Amino acid sequence: MKINNILYLYIAFVLLVIFRVIPNIVIIKSVILIVFSVIMILFIYRNKALWGMGLFGLGTLMNSLVMMLNNNRMPVSRELLMKIKDVDFFSYLETSTKHVMMDEFTRLYYLGDIIYVPYTSGEFLRIVSIGDIFIFIGMLVILISIIAKTVRTRTKSSVM
Repeated sequence: MKINNILYLYIAFVLLVIFRVIPNIVIIKSVILIVFSVIMILFIYRNKALWGMGLFGLGTLMNSLVMMLNNNRMPVSRELLMKIKDVDFFSYLETSTKHVMMDEFTRLYYLGDIIYVPYTSGEFLRIVSIGDIFIFIGMLVILISIIAKTVRTRTKSSVM
């Protein structure tokens, strides 16, 4: 097993960098997010034989969908932030172009960042979405399957 069409990942990465650095103009960010999603769907489809790619794809779809429906930002649970008293994250949210505090108008709030991961640090690890968990597990399964395949191939070639 190998990863096919790696160029899609490079293009998706460039799109994410552009998404993060451009001003918060909703129409431009919406187009970038849609193009990113299409490229990721193509990449996932072309690599569907890899174990874990389905989980990775489902997580990517969940995150893209909730962001598209919430002005291209990932909603974050206010109650969870209050509970863990993360002052740094409150400050971050005031100027963030990637995250937004959940309110009564948040769409698909259950796909937003509503899960607290204890014993972690950093803005991207403390509060996650179900999509993030699917992406992480999918990447882990993909990595393990590629390593296992490589080990099996090397073991067979060294025996012969």
